[in-house]
Amino acid sequence: MTIDKETKQVKKVVKNQSYSVKVDGKTENSKSKQTYTYTYNQLDNVTKPKVEAKAAAASKDSGTETPSKEKQAAYTKEAGQYADALIQATVYQNTDQFVAKHPNQEDKKQVKEKGEFQKSSFVEFFETNFKGALSSVSSNITDEQLNEVSSAFLKALSSTKYKIKDAAYSAEDDAYVVQVEIQGFNDASVLAEVMTPLAEKYQAGELSNEQLVNELIDGVAKRYREPVELLPAKTVPVHVVRNGEKDYEVLMQDEYLLTFAQQS
Repeated sequence: MTIDKETKQVKKVVKNQSYSVKVDGKTENSKSKQTYTYTYNQLDNVTKPKVEAKAAAASKDSGTETPSKEKQAAYTKEAGQYADALIQATVYQNTDQFVAKHPNQEDKKQVKEKGEFQKSSFVEFFETNFKGALSSVSSNITDEQLNEVSSAFLKALSSTKYKIKDAAYSAEDDAYVVQVEIQGFNDASVLAEVMTPLAEKYQAGELSNEQLVNELIDGVAKRYREPVELLPAKTVPVHVVRNGEKDYEVLMQDEYLLTFAQQS
């Protein structure tokens, strides 16, 4: 992960994955490298997060005021509310719930704009990475095909469940750690259901590169629209940083996204 030193924003996340597909008793191994490049608009200029909890002596030396127990409890609660709101905007594409659950209830117009940005960015990131994963096979993937897959993926995500369990401030991480209980689905298994038979046909020379990609996209979109089996609930930590009065950020959304759509 690369973070810009000046803006404190995540610039890039690189994820390496390895796959194995068995065809006619032989195992075909392949690897993929996915790069998540993050872009931000003026609404999301992240300043260096302030340290909200330090020992009294350290606060005295630095000239900063240690939040009272009441304020720290309020910040912790707000961090949990923000994580809840962000999941609504990204996983469930629900900006109304983003506004309703967001800790800032005073400037709902700006909160709505941020929710819309998170909603559209989530889809954009998915489509960019899906296209990138297939770029070595085909460069002719259309926007319509990407839209079909992303819409179907969102359909699968809509059946998942989650619950905000609790939150606490971590001095070590300099962040509020929100525990989120998630019932997601095995995305890797869903993709394998479609990919395995197509890989067999491709290895046998029955499909060209373009045919492979087209059938893969059609098959994945169709499978995503069918019911997906939810996995047992799993609790994961999501790190939230305070960015100002009732303003928070999650720098690594994969902390929860990869449990909603699990890769193993």
